[in-house]
Amino acid sequence: HNYHLSIQTGLNGLSMCILDTIRNKYIGLRHYRIAEDLDENKGSALITILENDDLLQLSYKNVSNLVVNEKNTIVPEPFFDENKKKDIFHLNQQMSSDAIILVNKLTNSGVFNVFSFPKKLQKKLTSVFPEIKTFHRSSPFLEHLVHESVKWARPKCFVLINKTTIDIGLAQLKKLEFYNSFDYRENSDIIYFRSEEHTSELQSPCN
Repeated sequence: HNYHLSIQTGLNGLSMCILDTIRNKYIGLRHYRIAEDLDENKGSALITILENDDLLQLSYKNVSNLVVNEKNTIVPEPFFDENKKKDIFHLNQQMSSDAIILVNKLTNSGVFNVFSFPKKLQKKLTSVFPEIKTFHRSSPFLEHLVHESVKWARPKCFVLINKTTIDIGLAQLKKLEFYNSFDYRENSDIIYFRSEEHTSELQSPCN
């Protein structure tokens, strides 16, 4: 009961690590690779892992799940309405019938991060770990960026490289100036994104 369990559910499988909160030391790390990409209709493989892994059958002090997908959008706090979170999500994203909408309130960034997650998988996670906290992959990225910017007199650029997307964020003086996520196929796309026009737009604030 002194251990914290961190789970990451994403495009290529499930990862987990166990932190001993007394000694502040990680004592376990495990990864399951899933050949096919995970989308709203392919949560069954991860559910099987949750049902059979020995470490996931234990009790923990607390549990968190980091969702790795591209299905999210952020909205400034003054414009967020809990009753309209689906409408907000649909402004930029499409959602399958087997998904639910989850929300992270980002205190440092002053925004709400609205994202989708497979309904069956979330139901299974909450049945195993009723107090589990679920976060989108971009939430800690944004919060860390803004937190670190408290003494930055001019904007600094952070880049988070994922399997098929890159996240780009700019902040200064604890204010989020810019955030967006871009798809890429080849490593060279990170530098030359789609066209020279896009590249120039991205390079300028990141210098």
